[in-house]
Amino acid sequence: MCSRQNAFRQLRKRIFPVMISLLTSASLPALEQVGSGAPRARLDFVVTDCWGRPIDKTEIEIVQQDRKLRIEYPETRSIEVQPGSLQINVWTQGFVPYSEVVEVGGEARLITPCLFVAYIEGKRPRNFSATGTVAGELLSDEPVWVRLVGMYSDFNAASLVDKAGSFSFKALRTGRYYLMLFGNGKLKVAGEIDLSEFESRISIKPGSVTAD
Repeated sequence: MCSRQNAFRQLRKRIFPVMISLLTSASLPALEQVGSGAPRARLDFVVTDCWGRPIDKTEIEIVQQDRKLRIEYPETRSIEVQPGSLQINVWTQGFVPYSEVVEVGGEARLITPCLFVAYIEGKRPRNFSATGTVAGELLSDEPVWVRLVGMYSDFNAASLVDKAGSFSFKALRTGRYYLMLFGNGKLKVAGEIDLSEFESRISIKPGSVTAD
């Protein structure tokens, strides 16, 4: 009888530590989930080509440190990430791969990738420069300048108009832009224009902005 009691005590000494160990390890995932409750930010996506036409189907990859997340757009248009620096990659058949590094805070952010058509397999569209002229009646002794903004890209630049009424922009990509002419602290003329390496001469006249 005594030997049975001793055997039970020895068995209990062995079993209890194992049970405690199992219970502790089973609770680890829950602890990790609680600890992972770091601030989150929402990324919203709207993907178009550089003329504003919606992209029917594409794959978006979000890279943050060693972690990669992928979504199928437009089935999924939003994703939650941790604030910080991350890289956005977009792959779409028939278009040049898109890549952008962004800084994300704790608030929602809209990401609007603008995709360029891949005219030749494996070849990226070339950047080009655009030149422009301003009609004499829009010039003055005060500084006159133009601002060019990508309608569907992140391009945003300004150029001072010289005394001859000329200005220029560099590092443009084919797409649709919005151009504004300012003088005497006021907006004088504004309008949409389509620019490409074949249409890169801008003309600004009273009430009109054109490119050819």
